[in-house]
Amino acid sequence: MTSHNAIRDSVVEMSRRVGKHNMDVPEMKQLMERIERSQSGVEFTNLVRQTLAPVSHLVTVKNVDEIAKHYPDFPLKTIVDKVPVQEQDAIWQALGMTNMLLTTLQMVPPEMLSKIETMTNTMMGAMQHGGGLNDLFKNMGSVMGNMGDMGNVDDADSDNSGDDMPPPAPRPLRKKSGQSKQKEFRDKLC
Repeated sequence: MTSHNAIRDSVVEMSRRVGKHNMDVPEMKQLMERIERSQSGVEFTNLVRQTLAPVSHLVTVKNVDEIAKHYPDFPLKTIVDKVPVQEQDAIWQALGMTNMLLTTLQMVPPEMLSKIETMTNTMMGAMQHGGGLNDLFKNMGSVMGNMGDMGNVDDADSDNSGDDMPPPAPRPLRKKSGQSKQKEFRDKLC
């Protein structure tokens, strides 16, 4: 699953949970239909980001009145009032997680995100189809740029004859003064 799929799935799930209590509100019904017809991808993710950006700080405090001011043509208060309180808590939590994912995606360069998603999909595929650790490393070799013989692990080589070199020590991260948080986050990922 890609990040864009996760965003769309989250928005679809939230709209269904809210919508089942608001089928008599035409604006909600139209929004649900638009969301259901949407395709996951950069365009949909950007639309969700643009829609949530003006109110992202209000989501964490669940301030419906202030959020409603940003969308004067949408009957947000009426819709929220029809949703049971226990359902509202789950929806607020999902909305907060979606908002957090959108923020994180904005900080990760597209090429890095692509590599992460490829690696994740490869790992999930190997685990779901019962592939062993050797199969997983062989499949990851192409993703990781064929790092040495990592993908060619044989059972005969697993006796640890002492010829193996220890892994290199992690390099310390140095924070440069005036460095942006986004640059700092990217440096930590690389």
